Amino acid sequence: MNNKKLRKKDRYQFIKHNKFLVIKIDDCDNYLTAYEQNELALICDTIRRERLKLDKPMNSYIIVNQDEPYAGDVWELIKNHELEA
Repeated sequence: MNNKKLRKKDRYQFIKHNKFLVIKIDDCDNYLTAYEQNELALICDTIRRERLKLDKPMNSYIIVNQDEPYAGDVWELIKNHELEA
């Protein structure tokens, strides 16, 4: 889940929402056929090329599994930083 930054007057709310799709590489290796892996690679390459056409950067993200015991602490850190901005 991800967060949404609200206007200053609405900052008392901080909303988590789904914005990204994360697929574990091991899951692709274990559960997708070679054909499916190739199709996924083609889709990802299409997205990459289209972003480049629009001069959008290739983003890099830090992922935290919500099942980890420290996930709540990470969320609070992000939330507090965003609310201070």
